[in-house]
Amino acid sequence: MENISVELLHDSTYFALLTTLSYESPITLLRSYSEKNEFDFSGKLLVDCILHSGNNEDRFIEICCKDGVLDFDTFTFVQVERKTDLRVRANNILRGYPCIIKNSILNSAQKKLLFSGISI
Repeated sequence: MENISVELLHDSTYFALLTTLSYESPITLLRSYSEKNEFDFSGKLLVDCILHSGNNEDRFIEICCKDGVLDFDTFTFVQVERKTDLRVRANNILRGYPCIIKNSILNSAQKKLLFSGISI
């Protein structure tokens, strides 16, 4: 299984939402993923790192991609409000991996909310 899920976005300032599916460093996962896969885009990516950092201010990372190459010098943490479409999408992606969520660093209340369909 890949350690990153990719969802292309057509209605956002980001061209894709990447969700890391491991507790490992997001940078390590992104470097590994980008070596094996190509992005055919230029623009910004949003990366959900909840399984590494938890549900806090370090959950989302923005990184730029130019001509299919990730620019790690543009790495920055961004805030995504809880009720926005992007955050809801990110939570929906996570719900697709119940075994990973059950064994994650999220606390029991966060897991319960997530599995109940409530945006965290």
